[in-house]
Amino acid sequence: MTDDKEMRVQKAISMAGVASRRNAELLINKGRVSVNGKTVDKQGMRVMPSDVIEVDGVPINLGIGKHTYAFHKPKGIISAMKSDKKHHNAPTLRDVLPKHILEQGIYHIGRLDRETSGLLLLTNDGDVANRISHPKYEVRKKYVVTITGKLAPASQKALLKGIKLEDGVQKVDKLRVIGSFAQKNAKITETYELTLHSGKNRIIRRLFASLGHEVTELIRTEIGTQKLRNLKPGELRELSQNEVKALVAEGS
Repeated sequence: MTDDKEMRVQKAISMAGVASRRNAELLINKGRVSVNGKTVDKQGMRVMPSDVIEVDGVPINLGIGKHTYAFHKPKGIISAMKSDKKHHNAPTLRDVLPKHILEQGIYHIGRLDRETSGLLLLTNDGDVANRISHPKYEVRKKYVVTITGKLAPASQKALLKGIKLEDGVQKVDKLRVIGSFAQKNAKITETYELTLHSGKNRIIRRLFASLGHEVTELIRTEIGTQKLRNLKPGELRELSQNEVKALVAEGS
């Protein structure tokens, strides 16, 4: 911290750019914050400059400045900073990101499931994360999806109109066929480009599954104004201030 005064741990997390104070409180509730190696189990805990504060096992740093990155998440990587038994200790972002990036207190904005690749935004700026991830801002996301079989015209209309799933009616905003291909085993696959605002878990896979189609490949190519561009799997680049402003404006 910048002086010798104590402060609430959620304020320290916010000052480090890891999350807004509200989201810092949620992190505490989930047991993801520790001070001097001990998990914080109550709100309002006060900390001193000499204390070591960690979020998901990564120490925060109040003097590092705010950074936002575009990252091409490879398939097989979990969108988390540490694995768990649910994912059978599969590799995480912490396993593939450079050490100097992790030392900035970087965390992911939203998620991509394990078998989905493509654009994932990383930041230590809580305000940016909130603008991109909060449902009320409805930031658009674009994907390229390959499915088994041919999507009937009625199914295309259903995707655009809305399909009732277990968590409510979900739909895509735009849908455009890119190509249809016959594989060696005579099975047909189709590839689509689609845009949607929903950030619900595995929403695209669930939508197509409800229509009887399996998703065999899924890549996120855009989030708001930011595009994947020519980033290869595992590569990242820092966004300029103008790019960050454009992203935030998208979520206004």
